[in-house]
Amino acid sequence: MKYIDLRSDTVTRPSTEMKQAMVDAELGDDVLGDDPTVIELEKFTAKLFNKEAALFVPSGTMGNQICLRAHSEPGWEILCERECHIVNYEVAGPAVHSQLLVNLLNSEHGMIEPDTIRESIRHFNMLHSPMTKMVSLENTHNRHSGAVLPQDKILEVKNICDEHNLIYHLDGARIWNAHIKTGMPLDELVAPFDSVSVCLSKGLGAPVGSLALGTKEFITTCLRERKLFGGGMRQSGMLAAAGLYAIKNNLSKLKDDHDNCMYLSTELNKLSTFEVDTEWVHTNIVIFKIVGGETAQSVFDKLTKMNIGAIPTAQYKVRFVTHLDVSKNDIDEAVERIKKEFN
Repeated sequence: MKYIDLRSDTVTRPSTEMKQAMVDAELGDDVLGDDPTVIELEKFTAKLFNKEAALFVPSGTMGNQICLRAHSEPGWEILCERECHIVNYEVAGPAVHSQLLVNLLNSEHGMIEPDTIRESIRHFNMLHSPMTKMVSLENTHNRHSGAVLPQDKILEVKNICDEHNLIYHLDGARIWNAHIKTGMPLDELVAPFDSVSVCLSKGLGAPVGSLALGTKEFITTCLRERKLFGGGMRQSGMLAAAGLYAIKNNLSKLKDDHDNCMYLSTELNKLSTFEVDTEWVHTNIVIFKIVGGETAQSVFDKLTKMNIGAIPTAQYKVRFVTHLDVSKNDIDEAVERIKKEFN
């Protein structure tokens, strides 16, 4: 029985064509600044997002953390959504690396209300409090079923940041999915932000890599932080070549992932064991609620026995993620197996 891996879009494998691009890549030493394929990737991505410069880094976590550190001073406060990746999946990075205090704010489906942000800002004249200096959002939002944040509210928050002289960062690991879902150009989606981290190794299917984007001056600071974090790589053009191939060839394929995820969500919702709010299944992630006596662990165990990969996210919630390596036929097969076990 074929294993259908719906744990994450990070499980994708390089295609034969991507591997060939890696083999053919022209190489140099990126720490010395002369790997031509890394340079090409950085320039290509910076132009794509209309930012002055980009920096290739090994992971999305490093991309986020070097951005926060490059922007900040110890003791500053950053406003983050409670379920965001920076807080839940980066090992207390803001505190460990940058000595930032994180103020966690509640949201509706990943988007902090602008009024909530405004009310949470603490100023220098508040003698006993840390100074709020940064705001970070995540688009699309992992722990909110891949929800796309509304651009009008992103712009409202931008106005608040400008009014209060706050730095505005975007964890855009899956911004590619937001682009495909909304049809908005990538540069328009990220225009409000001072810095952005984007990932190549999720839905796009590259094996490794993310990029930090911002002004030339900011990226020069990030380069130093990357060295401090141990993220400088030598002949990393092979990895950059995979990233270039992924952007140029796989970006449009994200639409298939979105369609497969919506179909899967709709079918799950027909079963009494599961509840899915399909209105908020925007892209390639569905987090479904377990009802009727089962738990996330019991459902996970049964899915494992039927050779379907999943991730429990809470006591009564399980996550599926569609991706490049799972076809519509695979989704049909997964649905049939699930229907035989659950009602």
